[in-house]
Amino acid sequence: MVRGRRGNRSAVLALAVAWIVLAAGCATVDYRTLSAPEIFDVGQKYYDGSKWDRAKEAFEKLKELYPFSVKVTPAELRIAEILYRKHQYAEAITTLDEFITRHPTNDEVPRAVFYLGMANYNQMLTIDRDQNLTKEAERHFQRLVTQYPSSAFAEQGKPKLADVRLRLAKRERYVGRFYWKQGEYYAALGRFLGLGADYADTPLADEGLYYAARCHLKLHDPGAAAKVLADALQRYPNGAFAAQAKSLLAGLRVSKAE
Repeated sequence: MVRGRRGNRSAVLALAVAWIVLAAGCATVDYRTLSAPEIFDVGQKYYDGSKWDRAKEAFEKLKELYPFSVKVTPAELRIAEILYRKHQYAEAITTLDEFITRHPTNDEVPRAVFYLGMANYNQMLTIDRDQNLTKEAERHFQRLVTQYPSSAFAEQGKPKLADVRLRLAKRERYVGRFYWKQGEYYAALGRFLGLGADYADTPLADEGLYYAARCHLKLHDPGAAAKVLADALQRYPNGAFAAQAKSLLAGLRVSKAE
């Protein structure tokens, strides 16, 4: 009987909230007449309907009227998400950081970390420009998949992390190629070796090692070039630059034999 009554109360509450949202239309909801759960549900209804301003108003009123309610914590996260949805990324990042700082053990932390990553991800610049936002996105997505691997948000974060790391790898290649074209082979070598070492999980790693070997040759160090090529072929035998690496290494071995 108790369960039945609780079920009836939940149904009545849901209907009441739906009626409040529907009746409000363009009018103002008198939140002072509602309980904390009712205000949260009104805000959630608005959120689900993409009515960001009304949802934000409801959640902020909840915090104001019921500062000690258990509904305040999820309301704080919803406010951060609304800022994200409205493309107010700087404010969203600040609010999400504050949420995680205040509630480090909350079950919703993976969700907050995901949106932190996305807020940075959506602001990333092209590879010829500053990559701080890209690195921040990488940091958050890496934390998400490492610390919360069983979270549903970790599954959403994995392809984002892969995309971010590929972008950073392309940045290394871009800078390496710039130095290469300028004839600054020592500077290019550092970038190409970094591409092979730091972004070994991307499809650009073998290209980085191949051009690192070519830099060694330009710097008159065929022995180092041969070692890099052998390493590249061992790690990436079917890589995009495997054939070129084999050809170059064979040529070096012939030269050494002669």
